[in-house]
Amino acid sequence: MSSIGVECDKKVKEKKRMVCERQTEQKIKEPKLKPPSVYERVFGKPGKPRDHYFTAGVKINESNKRNIHTEALPFSYPKDLEEFSYRIMSKAWRKNRIKRENERKYNERSSQRTRQKMDLLNRLYVEEPEVKSMKTILHVDPKFFTLVEGRPVACKFNRRDYIEDVRNVLRTKIVTGYREDDIMQIDENFATEVKVVQEIEVELQKYVNKFEEFLEEDYSTTMALITESDQQQSQADEQNEILLNLSKEFGSIQSTVFNLEEKWRNCKMYQKFLYLVSPMDWRENHDFYLRQEKSNESIGDPSVFERFKLAPVGEVQSLANLIDQFVEDVEMQDEPELFFTEPNQLLKVFSFIELQNLNTLLHSEELAVPLEQVKEAMKYIEKSFNNQVTSLQDEIDNLEREIM
Repeated sequence: MSSIGVECDKKVKEKKRMVCERQTEQKIKEPKLKPPSVYERVFGKPGKPRDHYFTAGVKINESNKRNIHTEALPFSYPKDLEEFSYRIMSKAWRKNRIKRENERKYNERSSQRTRQKMDLLNRLYVEEPEVKSMKTILHVDPKFFTLVEGRPVACKFNRRDYIEDVRNVLRTKIVTGYREDDIMQIDENFATEVKVVQEIEVELQKYVNKFEEFLEEDYSTTMALITESDQQQSQADEQNEILLNLSKEFGSIQSTVFNLEEKWRNCKMYQKFLYLVSPMDWRENHDFYLRQEKSNESIGDPSVFERFKLAPVGEVQSLANLIDQFVEDVEMQDEPELFFTEPNQLLKVFSFIELQNLNTLLHSEELAVPLEQVKEAMKYIEKSFNNQVTSLQDEIDNLEREIM
């Protein structure tokens, strides 16, 4: 019996040891913690006091904050004179930004949405206001709590009655404040109106005194103005003579400027013509007009000589417009250069153009006979097609009569 009991005890101990080993081998499941959402990070969890702000602990201060008021506005539109340079710079900025993004790794690149959130806290930084000491009821009435000190409580405290009493007190205070504000506003308006009436009376008296003084001084000033007008009339006659002399000089200068302007216009037309007949390789490096056309910028009328043609009959351009046009062309264009150095070079170009025109004319004459043959063939085909159509129509009509 003793041996059987010992064996039973051994079996029981082995079972307990195996159970303990199984329990230790099993993984202890830790409670899963749900991460807070974005709204809970910003506004806190409902039902729990908020112990910190979402910007706390980011180490943003006055030194590393981003003041967007000092930067250039991204939605501002440039002026007319600055629009071209703004477009060029915006393209350059965009290329630099794309280049910097491409240099980064694929997992470090930012999109338009993430780029707006990169320095969000730096842009939204606001300095924490200074906490001042709060004003309590003891500052208004120091004996507020001493009035009921030591008195027994008459009845059991009722929370609903207390809340209702507080609400009634607050309503009474609000209504009283409104009434006091209305009274103060009425008093201020009355005092302002009284002050305005007094100022009007003072100003009225000043106007009366000034008008009387004006009547006294009017006669003396009138006589002085009559004598001064006589003097001014004599000076005006002298200035009129000077003006006539200056107008004559201005007319001579203006005629000289118009002559120079006509010569300058002819020279510009000849310059444009010489540029057009020059080789294309030379024009790409020296022709200002060709570079302007390639850069898609309008330099005037689409016609070649429209910009430098004479004014229509009956119209005269003003001197200021002529000078402005001359200054604009001088500022826009480069130093003029010519491909042709000798007249014989230009004659060779003309002879080459003449030969091209002659070849074109001969080619067109050779194509005249085949063109006439094609036209006659087209007429014959059209006539035969019409005859076939009429014959088919007649057969259709005959068949319809037979069917009927």
